Amino acid sequence: MNNLMKNITPSIAVMAVGLAGAFFVYNVYFKNDVNSTFSSIEPAAGEEVVAEDSMMDDAAEATEDAMEATGEMASDAYDATTEAVEDAAEATEEMAEDAVEAVEEAVDGEDNMVEEAAEETEEAVEEAGEEAEAAADEMHDEAKH
Repeated sequence: MNNLMKNITPSIAVMAVGLAGAFFVYNVYFKNDVNSTFSSIEPAAGEEVVAEDSMMDDAAEATEDAMEATGEMASDAYDATTEAVEDAAEATEEMAEDAVEAVEEAVDGEDNMVEEAAEETEEAVEEAGEEAEAAADEMHDEAKH
């Protein structure tokens, strides 16, 4: 038993010194810097931490800015779409009118059925333009929500 104590005691002493050294190195070189800043100071009872309020205010402001920018982009997209649809509707109406005039000139007023068909075509084109404008308005309403 005496021989066992002579061998184990120095081993235990070396392990204890090594463990103490490891704790020392960890606390000196690897300590968390958060513990040394103002964020680790606990407020008095009933008070709020100011850092959290300012972070929430910053987050709310960033959210408002993002929503405002999204609204502006949606509005710009609506304006561009509406303008494109209106231009297309005008061009289609002009083409329909030109077609009607060409048909009228070709027929010289002899055949009423051709004129009626041309008028129906013109009305259909105008209705298509109105439907396109309505669709653009719906897109704008959806973009707002």
